[in-house]
Amino acid sequence: GHYSSAYDLYLITREAIKHEDFMTMVNTKSYEIPPTNKTEEERVLHSTNALISNFRILGYLYEYATGIKTGSHDQAGYCIVASATYGGYTYIVACLGSPSVDSNVHGEMLDAASLFRWAFLNLSSKTITSQGDILADVPLDYAWQKDTLQLAAGENVSVMLPNSVDTS
Repeated sequence: GHYSSAYDLYLITREAIKHEDFMTMVNTKSYEIPPTNKTEEERVLHSTNALISNFRILGYLYEYATGIKTGSHDQAGYCIVASATYGGYTYIVACLGSPSVDSNVHGEMLDAASLFRWAFLNLSSKTITSQGDILADVPLDYAWQKDTLQLAAGENVSVMLPNSVDTS
C-alpha cells in the first residue's frame, strides 16, 4: 500500500535540493567508511546513479547531472529522481517504471538524460510582464467618480516556457 507519484517525488526533491548537505550527499560518487567497532576494514559505498557514477552501470554519465536517487523493485520497475544544472537553472525529472531491456540497458537513465536534453534545448526563462505593466482594468461598484481601477504588475515576472511560445 505504499505509493508515490512522480509529482510527490518532485515536490520532495524540490525542497531537498535547497539544502547544501543534501546536494553534497546525492552528488557523491563514492564514500569511504573507516573501520568501526563492528568492522575491522574500511568499506566503500558507491552511488547507484549512473548519471554521476560509472561504478556498476556504464555508459550513462551525464555531465550536467547533480544527483539525486535511484530505486527499483518488481512492481515499480527501475526509477530515478534526478537533477541537472544547465544555464543557471536546475531541472528535476522523475522517471518511474522504466523497463530494463537487459542487464546492460537502463531505461530510467536514458529517459532522464533525454528529458534533460529536451529541457535544455527547448525551454528558457521568459519575462511575461514587467513592473508597471497594466494587467487589467477592474470594474468598481459604488466608487466615487470611478468606474474602474487599473491593476499593474508590482515587479517583473518570468517563467520557464517552451522557446516556441510567444510571450505576448
